[in-house]
Amino acid sequence: MPISYCTFQNLPFEQQLPLVWAEGTLLAKRWQAGLLVALYLMDESFCCEVYQEQNYYTGLRLLPFATPDDGWWDGE
Repeated sequence: MPISYCTFQNLPFEQQLPLVWAEGTLLAKRWQAGLLVALYLMDESFCCEVYQEQNYYTGLRLLPFATPDDGWWDGE
């Protein structure tokens, strides 16, 4: 189900995380300060980083951000 960046932002964390894992496309993974950071593309319209605890892969924090195609970025 497509979801907009604004709608996603208004969801509680408990709904955001399963939505990212179910609907997102994993683009990349990296390690930062002992956490796994996974970058997901959501419905070709925005991205979301998921910060996960390394031993249990528990989602701890999300960082969604819009892509330049959404019109928020002026290219500078």
